[in-house]
Amino acid sequence: MDGFTLAVAQFRPVAGDIGWNTRRHVRLIKRAIEANAKMIIFPELSLTGYELELAEKLAFSADDVRLNIFRELADQFGITIIVGAPVWQQSGKVGIGLLIFRPNCATSTYCKMHLHAGENEIFAQGEEELVFDCGGESIGLAICADTANSVHAANIAGKGATIYLCSMLITANGYAEDTRILSEYARQYKMLVAMANYYGETGGWSAIGQSGIWNGTGALIGQAGIETEGLVVGVKKNGVWNAETIDC
Repeated sequence: MDGFTLAVAQFRPVAGDIGWNTRRHVRLIKRAIEANAKMIIFPELSLTGYELELAEKLAFSADDVRLNIFRELADQFGITIIVGAPVWQQSGKVGIGLLIFRPNCATSTYCKMHLHAGENEIFAQGEEELVFDCGGESIGLAICADTANSVHAANIAGKGATIYLCSMLITANGYAEDTRILSEYARQYKMLVAMANYYGETGGWSAIGQSGIWNGTGALIGQAGIETEGLVVGVKKNGVWNAETIDC
């Protein structure tokens, strides 16, 4: 489908400060709306920062009133908003989650299926991949280590995804290999791959920024800076994807 615009957001969180982090989310969402984006995704655990020891204390349910601002923005501006947070699962355990706010729809969730060492001591893994429609595009979601498991991307592609949206925390040491994998998924499955990363410190890790978008040939078409807050915006027109970076 033509005429589709999406954004990946990059920022530096404050540990456990949901109010501050929410305000940064809203600022970036409004910039994405100005760029005519119909979808925006944030990094892993974006509402709390990658603060594993705080996860259960700060965890969200899908109907949490702290999320009302995202529901309101989605409904008012017709934008799908995807934010990271620790999320209560039906099992009663906390997952590393994405909260999905679609215009005039109930809030839905996706939880990370493939956990890093240490994460599995705190979180329960998600049970299945999520692919959904947005503006005629088929969107598959991934959270960080999901992308290191090739079965996850294969299953997303097998469900017909045209876009693989990845919510990440990537450091300098991991960036080259992690993005090589993302580029290869884009090329192999002819999907647009878009990745949102932090910059700066969170949870004892130093994120390198450089959020990016790869087209269906595996080519990098847009990339944020190392120490900048902002968006990478992908625009599909006449079947071709292009991207631009917006510093905020």
